[in-house]
Amino acid sequence: MNRIPTLMAALLASVILAACTPAVKPLQYGVHECDYCRMTLVEERYGGELVTRTGKIYTFDSVECLVAYQQENEVPEKDIHGTYVVDYSVPQQLISVADARFLKSTQLLSPMGANITAFSRDQDVHGAQNVFGGQVISWDEVHNLVRTEWGGKRRVPTTDSTS
Repeated sequence: MNRIPTLMAALLASVILAACTPAVKPLQYGVHECDYCRMTLVEERYGGELVTRTGKIYTFDSVECLVAYQQENEVPEKDIHGTYVVDYSVPQQLISVADARFLKSTQLLSPMGANITAFSRDQDVHGAQNVFGGQVISWDEVHNLVRTEWGGKRRVPTTDSTS
């Protein structure tokens, strides 16, 4: 009996399954482009990812772009495996939004101007609040802010026609 075709089929199935397993991948600053506003990710203390159940990853340069993308229902909720944001205290480290605390402060300028910053620890968000002022808000309040402040209008970078 020839086992090689069976082993090859099993190996191929394993590779295909591994390729589709949903998982967070590190954001590549200076390389990745925001799937909402199309700006290149540059601020290592900001960013986010949306990972689908099939393993497709969408990248964002800010919390507000991630939320706006979700609100425009670009990926149905039933297809989302996880949603992650960068911890301001640990640049480039993605944390689940379920574990994040958010600070809205005009003294902490996020890439798209909603000035929403994510932290993984209570002591970090309250320490930043003491330094920069602002209000600690929940994930639901982040959604409400983006909905009311952006009003469903897509934010895109403007091009300077004089350069």
